[in-house]
Amino acid sequence: MKKLLCIILSVVLVALTLCACTDNKDEIDVESLAAFRLGVPAGKAPAMEIFDSLATRIAKKGYRIEYIEFSSAEEVHTALAEGEIDVSLASLRSEFEEFNKENPETLLNLGPVCRYPYGLFLCNFEKVENITDGASIAIPESAEGIARALLLLEANGFIKLKEGVGLSATLDDITENSRNFKIVPQDDKALAANLSNYENDIAVMSSKLSVATGVSLNKSAFAIEEIDCEAALAFSYVLLIKRDQIASDWYKALEPLFFSPLMFDYVDEYPSDIVVPSFERSGI
Repeated sequence: MKKLLCIILSVVLVALTLCACTDNKDEIDVESLAAFRLGVPAGKAPAMEIFDSLATRIAKKGYRIEYIEFSSAEEVHTALAEGEIDVSLASLRSEFEEFNKENPETLLNLGPVCRYPYGLFLCNFEKVENITDGASIAIPESAEGIARALLLLEANGFIKLKEGVGLSATLDDITENSRNFKIVPQDDKALAANLSNYENDIAVMSSKLSVATGVSLNKSAFAIEEIDCEAALAFSYVLLIKRDQIASDWYKALEPLFFSPLMFDYVDEYPSDIVVPSFERSGI
C-alpha cells in the first residue's frame, strides 16, 4: 500500500512539474513586446480601464499598451497626426469634427466607445405617472447642460422645442409646455442637492454629477439619453487613428478587439455606472 501511495505521489509531482513548465513556457514577456501607444485623457479614466480589460488579448497579438495622457483634444489630435501615438480615446466626436474641418483626410474616426449620459431623476415622486402639472424641474445652468436637459425632457414628452434647434437649445426655444412645468437652471452644487433635499420635484443631470453624490444613474434615473440621440452622438468619446494606419500590421492585428463584445461588456459594467457604451453589442 505504501509503495502504491509513493508511486501515486510521484506521478502527481511529475504532473504538477510539467504543468508549471508549460505555464512558464506560455507566459508572455509583456515588456519585450512592441508598444501600442494609446492617447488617453489626463487622469486616464475611463479610457485606460477600458483598454486594460483588453490587455491580455492585446499581448497575445504581440503588443503591449503604452498610455500617454493629454490635457486637451487639440493636443491629442496633433499627436495622432504627427505619429506620436497610434490610437486615441481622449476626445469627443464634436471635438474631432472641429479638427476634421481644418484637417480633412488626416484622422479617421473608427466609432464611438463610451459617454457620460444625462438622466432624469424623480425627487418628489415615486413614479412617472404621479408627476403633477406645474412640477419644478432642476437642470444644469451651463449652455451645454441646458441644451442636453431640454432635449432629454422633449424626448420624454415633458416639453416641445423648436424644430431642428438641437444642441443649441435654450429656454427660449421651448414652444410647448402644456403642463406648466417650472424649469429651474442651477449650478452643480444646487442641482446635485436635489437628490437629497428634494427642493425641486425632478432633476436632470449628468452621470458624473449623480455618481459624485453617491447616486447611480443607471439604477436611479427613470430615463437617460438614448444611444442614437444627438447629444449621445456629439458627446461620445471616439476611437481615432491616423488614416494611413489602416494598412499597418498593428491595426490589422488589433482591429478585431475594437468594439468587440469584450469591450462592450467592460464599458457596460463600468464601476459606479458613470459611463455607458456608445456602440451596440454584437456577436456572442
